[in-house]
Amino acid sequence: MVRQRKRTKLQKQVWMFLEDPDLIRGGRIYENVLSCVILASAWLPVIPKQFLGVNDTTVFGLDLALFSVDCLFFLEVTLRFYGCPNRLRFFTSFYNALDILSVILPMAMKLRVQSLSLAAEDNLDMSGIELLLIVLVPVVRLLKLLRRFENSHLIQQAFSEALGALPSLLYCMMLLVFFFSSVIYVLESESGNIESMPRAIWFTMVTLSTVGYGDIVPKSSGGNMVVCVLIVVSAMYMAMPIGIVGKAFGSVWDDRHRLLLMQRLRTRFATVGYDPQDIPGLFCNYDENGDGELSMDEFRRMLQQLEVEAKDERAHDVFQAFDNDGSGAIDDSEFIKTLFPTAYKAIYAREQQPQEEKGED
Repeated sequence: MVRQRKRTKLQKQVWMFLEDPDLIRGGRIYENVLSCVILASAWLPVIPKQFLGVNDTTVFGLDLALFSVDCLFFLEVTLRFYGCPNRLRFFTSFYNALDILSVILPMAMKLRVQSLSLAAEDNLDMSGIELLLIVLVPVVRLLKLLRRFENSHLIQQAFSEALGALPSLLYCMMLLVFFFSSVIYVLESESGNIESMPRAIWFTMVTLSTVGYGDIVPKSSGGNMVVCVLIVVSAMYMAMPIGIVGKAFGSVWDDRHRLLLMQRLRTRFATVGYDPQDIPGLFCNYDENGDGELSMDEFRRMLQQLEVEAKDERAHDVFQAFDNDGSGAIDDSEFIKTLFPTAYKAIYAREQQPQEEKGED
């Protein structure tokens, strides 16, 4: 049942050092230093020569430093693969895919354009594809930091909660854009100020978003009056989506400790090699008294064995979130329903169908 491969003590320590920096001495220092290295490696390649005031020797030194960083990233990926609990899951992880891509892409660019930096003079003659690839390197490197910022999950959660209100807001925005752009086009087209409907839509969109580039301005008296109304309506409209997202993020932030711990559980299950379908059998491994449920002590031991760090009060909060009926214990259905709600419907719908067929017989 357990899909975690057998590992040596060294492999476990390497994995814990890279995955949970607070569990191994020096892990947090390494994490902070590597984050600074990632930020520096993302900025250096896009700095042009005229800003650096460098010569060919300095360009060579810069490329050498970036190549050393790529070697460091390669070493990190290798060590993660060496210590990972499940090697098949290693290649299906989004974060590991980013780490691998951040190694392959710069090295491939080095072979193609002979430089990893825009500071080189000959890079000015690169083709559009080559230039696009070389500027994608910093983006990929910055994405490596997603693994180190757990709070990014909170932002995703907040937008997910606010997603339900977006269709109606987008519909209202379309109505406002088409109404005001039509009126503005009629008033401004006679003087040739706005020569087409798409230009009127562009002007309305820019004004509605409260950006206001200033590339187009109304010239007729009627156009100025309509735009004044549009500015007031835009301010009131933009307050709605900003308020909805802000309120959602505020509620998520207040519950951040529980949400982050549950996210660590999901990540750890995936890393170790467990699917939601495996959790009913997994409960048997930690159910010491055989009653089909996990008590608080058994739940805490499961967290420890899965190498999920949690303080007692945080673990208790998460346990209470799983305990839907308030019985003081959690079963596999409660656990899956809270942690994997989508998989819960698929798993227990299949189990209920045979029971319903037997009842009909």
